[in-house]
Amino acid sequence: MAGFVDVLKEIDSINIIDNIDTWQNAVKECFKPLLKKEYITEEYIQKVIDSGKELNFYYLIGKNLAMPHAKRESGVFKNGITLLIVKNGVNFENHHNNPVYCLIGLSAVDNDSHIEIMSDILDIFGGEEDGVVANDLKNLNTKEDIINYLSSKKSN
Repeated sequence: MAGFVDVLKEIDSINIIDNIDTWQNAVKECFKPLLKKEYITEEYIQKVIDSGKELNFYYLIGKNLAMPHAKRESGVFKNGITLLIVKNGVNFENHHNNPVYCLIGLSAVDNDSHIEIMSDILDIFGGEEDGVVANDLKNLNTKEDIINYLSSKKSN
């Protein structure tokens, strides 16, 4: 499987919005490109929402950053990745990484095929304790600007 930025471009799965009313709707919005392309099912999205709530939002992986995902058995047909930027942020209840500006939605058919993408995400977002990359992304206005920014972070 190709890297993070390549897959985002290939499946055209970047979305930029100003506001969203709930974290549940943010998760749904994040996964829309994969649902539309039939990479995942509605059940997968619901499992992401349910398991996030049940397991204290395990997918809030850094300040202002979430990587929603669930087990593949919940309805994954194909590996995919999405990026949703919420310019004004969304709160996942009262989690310490709020507000979340950047959601990276992941679907994986097995435990190994998405390793390259995960490695790229780690390179780009690194130690996101300070939320710098997520904050930078929320200030960009086009998919092209986001792709260019992510590409530049990867090469650093």
